[in-house]
Amino acid sequence: MCRAAVAHWSTNGADVSYSGATPGEVLVYTMNFDPNWDAKGQRAIDSDHVVAARVDSAEGTVRVRYFPRTLAFGVVVFLLTVAAIAADWGVRRRAGGPRRLKARQVFSVLP
Repeated sequence: MCRAAVAHWSTNGADVSYSGATPGEVLVYTMNFDPNWDAKGQRAIDSDHVVAARVDSAEGTVRVRYFPRTLAFGVVVFLLTVAAIAADWGVRRRAGGPRRLKARQVFSVLP
């Protein structure tokens, strides 16, 4: 009889220890599947929409981790946006900035 238990858990993965397995069997970690899940350093298997991995030995530990592959791209876009906003702010500040109207001037423009 195969047994498995979570040996260590974190918000982005877990270490699942197992025993009594036949090499080649599928170990299922009941977490919704997403292509960003890795098991044993390789992409995890989608087993009925949950994360799974094939085991290589009768007992051992499988590490499953979640890391969004697009995170690095998103961070780069964020940093470029912040840099563009800062550069625009600096240019406007050196140029004297936009002319600010006083409340009296704004209301005198209205009909």
